[in-house]
Amino acid sequence: MSDLPAVPQRVSQSSGVPPAMVYLYDKDSEGLVRQCLNGLGVLTPYFGTGGIRGAISELAKRTSPPLLIVDISGIDEPLAALRELSEVCEPGTGVI
Repeated sequence: MSDLPAVPQRVSQSSGVPPAMVYLYDKDSEGLVRQCLNGLGVLTPYFGTGGIRGAISELAKRTSPPLLIVDISGIDEPLAALRELSEVCEPGTGVI
């Protein structure tokens, strides 16, 4: 039994919004992130591509999840990118 709390399921599966969305540049990292999320009880995460830029682009058109993990490697202005991301996420979205 894990001492870690489960990620809250803020939205229902029927809403079409996954409990977590992950945007990475490095495809090799997907397995590790998937394993960590599984350990937290997140069994159906969505994996997108393009790091934080991909997340900004996609979340401008869809509902953000309760948990969002974005890759900021290689971003010249990561704080500016995070600010831009915050403009397309609903309040309460947790960002890692």
